[in-house]
Amino acid sequence: MLLKLLIRSLILAIGLTLLPTVAQAGKNRIVELKGEAQIQLAGTTKFQPASIGMTMVLGDILLPNEGTVAIVNCSDGKLGRAQAGVRSGLKAICPSAKSTDPRAGDNIFLDLLRGEFTYQTLLLSENPLLTWPSVSGVESYLVKVKAGEQVIWEEIEEGTSVEYKGEPLVPKFFYDLVVEAVTEDEPAVYQIKMRLVHSVTAEFVQKQVAAIENESVSEEVRALMLVDLYLGEQESVTSGFLWAAARSLENLVQAGNQTTVVHRLLGDIYLRLGWQQEAKKFYQRVILLAEAENNLSEIAAAQVGLAHLAVSEGNFSEAAGLLEKAQEVYELMENSQQFDLIQGWLVELEKKSKK
Repeated sequence: MLLKLLIRSLILAIGLTLLPTVAQAGKNRIVELKGEAQIQLAGTTKFQPASIGMTMVLGDILLPNEGTVAIVNCSDGKLGRAQAGVRSGLKAICPSAKSTDPRAGDNIFLDLLRGEFTYQTLLLSENPLLTWPSVSGVESYLVKVKAGEQVIWEEIEEGTSVEYKGEPLVPKFFYDLVVEAVTEDEPAVYQIKMRLVHSVTAEFVQKQVAAIENESVSEEVRALMLVDLYLGEQESVTSGFLWAAARSLENLVQAGNQTTVVHRLLGDIYLRLGWQQEAKKFYQRVILLAEAENNLSEIAAAQVGLAHLAVSEGNFSEAAGLLEKAQEVYELMENSQQFDLIQGWLVELEKKSKK
């Protein structure tokens, strides 16, 4: 009780001035493509096939074929349409596009390499639905929620999710979800930090969710819009609403969706949640889907994702091989930015391997 009162006092002392902000979308993502289109990425000289899920930055040129419908979910949360048969820069499609919108800058590789990455997610509800990865052969799990070292709630659950039914969580304080697989051997443990946002922020996000739900778009477009909302400014930032984002995409996959980016984004989210086996399965699936449609950007992204997983498990040589494969693809795409980024990772990886 004393701990709870202390936490609430701290929240009141902080006030509303330090409330976290949540972007309406963050990225400028192609969410609908009926027909074919080409895209010339900033800093390159060649056009390549555009695909659903690609993000656009200032300097990119999108060229939809005649009769093609190309819709972009802009960083301000609005939908922009590229004119068919016309080369359009991002500003022509999304007039309010942010100039700082990154394409795929991933800031967690080096943290994983150094063992400094923290698995965490934001929450919208004080009684959230807790979720964890399944363990093969395990029928039940001991689920604990901790505030510091104190266990404030626990329950045995047979599935891989349960609604938290303890005392309402307090905003802006980190809690730990600890899940132990109930086995005869040493139990497998999954752990992730979680933090409830302030009610004002939660209300803002929920209003944006309601607005997206009311859009007259396909379920796939709606899910991609929700993911960009839940993940905020960058997919690489770990403090997004990861569970909510994952559920948006899981519903599509369970319904049989085969869009490459849907599977890749789900792999990215599972990576950040610490669900290694699930992430690996989706990245491998992405490579198969992307190879069938010659989608080079998604092939490279999946290889980079698999390299992240390898690093998190201490398999440095495997990670290096995957990064080199991704580099080869980016070289074909003339994407020097991603090529150079990976080169920097390879240098740090080699240093780490020699220690």
